[in-house]
Amino acid sequence: MQKLKQIYLICILNDIPCALPPLYVTAPHRLRNVMTSSAEVKFLISILDISKANGPDLLSAKFFKSTAAAIEGTISKIFNLSFETGKVP
Repeated sequence: MQKLKQIYLICILNDIPCALPPLYVTAPHRLRNVMTSSAEVKFLISILDISKANGPDLLSAKFFKSTAAAIEGTISKIFNLSFETGKVP
């Protein structure tokens, strides 16, 4: 986090656009025994409230609901990879 603050400060003080480094958060313990399935992802998408505001990624619940069949497998794989490696992309 300190490195990120230093980069941000240099950009601000020098009034130059800076590309920030990729941010990966590493969990202290891996969750190798945790798995999620496409069915679980599909269920969680189905209970999203479309009246709620978008998240920081600007993707709405309506988007997830309308694309659930196409994305549930991929989202499940991303979650499982994160659990296995202890890293969140």
